[in-house]
Amino acid sequence: MLDNTLGSFTISFGGLSPTELRLLLFVGNLVLLRKSTVHVFGGTYFLFDIGGIVAIALMLCILVASTARNIQILYRAERLS
Repeated sequence: MLDNTLGSFTISFGGLSPTELRLLLFVGNLVLLRKSTVHVFGGTYFLFDIGGIVAIALMLCILVASTARNIQILYRAERLS
């Protein structure tokens, strides 16, 4: 993530880098070969539909956490000036 406001660049978040995400997709594809549907909350859904919903929820959490952290850093920097 390129943060022009803070002048920093990070490619990972929460200990997950692109390599770990690729490995997760690889494992998901292997599971998909054996079983394409999963049972969640009493319903049957496609594996990647559930994976997409989980990914969207996690990205939303990362967005909120990153925004809160940046607001806190900028507030502290502004207050000191």
